Amino acid sequence: MAKRFTDTDKWERPWFRGLQNKYKILWCYILDKCDIAGVWYCDFELASFFIGEKFIREDAERVFDKQIEVRGDRWRIKDFVEFQYGHIDERNKIFKNVQTKLEAFHEPSQDGAYKGDIRGINAPKDKDKDKDKGICLKGGVGEKPTLDMIRDYFKALGHPEEAEPFFDNYEANGWRIGGVAEIHSWPALCRKWLRNPRREKDGKVSSQDRLKNKAKDIAKEIEAL
Repeated sequence: MAKRFTDTDKWERPWFRGLQNKYKILWCYILDKCDIAGVWYCDFELASFFIGEKFIREDAERVFDKQIEVRGDRWRIKDFVEFQYGHIDERNKIFKNVQTKLEAFHEPSQDGAYKGDIRGINAPKDKDKDKDKGICLKGGVGEKPTLDMIRDYFKALGHPEEAEPFFDNYEANGWRIGGVAEIHSWPALCRKWLRNPRREKDGKVSSQDRLKNKAKDIAKEIEAL
């Protein structure tokens, strides 16, 4: 059972006090169900089932407009990381995991900074710190990640099974897109890889397709018995 801090003062805050009861319960539900970085994958069907109230996503986003940041089907609770962890000790492994999840939530800006960085805007001087910690989350032009870095990142994204197929594919191509273009951000490439799970990636079949093909083969063997 996961445990985390709760803000008992929220009941006195005007914005929370003025909510309809069902939205008060929804907010508490989201605080319990979000991940360690305060990111919640919007599942209003499941939330409605547990709470016993029907929710319309657009209405909920208007209600919590000042408390959340919306990216597609995900919400990030703005003050969650600061409230839960306070002072950031970069020697603690948990903060690396939080950082990785925030990297997955945010797309980089033109200067390479991430608004969700738990240390504030990640200035260029901080890049070496990421390297020293054993995983360069931003990558760089032509920079080659190790298999362990890829494994850690896909594990943080919730798809550890995709790490080796991804690594083998780009290792064979010399860490160039199509064998030609230099890779500017390997974490962004990892996320793009996951957004296209059913397509063939440079001639390689995705893990989902491999499992489906294996299931079909087993079914055929059973029919032949």
